[in-house]
Amino acid sequence: ATDVPVGSAVALETVIIAQPTAGHYVAYSATCPHAGSRITKVDGDTVQCLNHNSVFKISDGSVVSGPAQTGLKAATLTQNGDTLSATES
Repeated sequence: ATDVPVGSAVALETVIIAQPTAGHYVAYSATCPHAGSRITKVDGDTVQCLNHNSVFKISDGSVVSGPAQTGLKAATLTQNGDTLSATES
């Protein structure tokens, strides 16, 4: 949990784990809903798919700018002490 900055996120191989506000964690699939590319760029409170430049909010996974028309798919997040794990739902 300490590796996920407050107000930002970390992009892993298949999931994105975010901490929009202190102590509140959310997770999303790292697969862009537009064309299935992997989302790899974290920029403050957004994440970006570099394939076609879709941008998503880390707070709720919604689209900030397209071409994606739908938000990120939620992932299942579990916390055990300071350890977070997420799997695609």
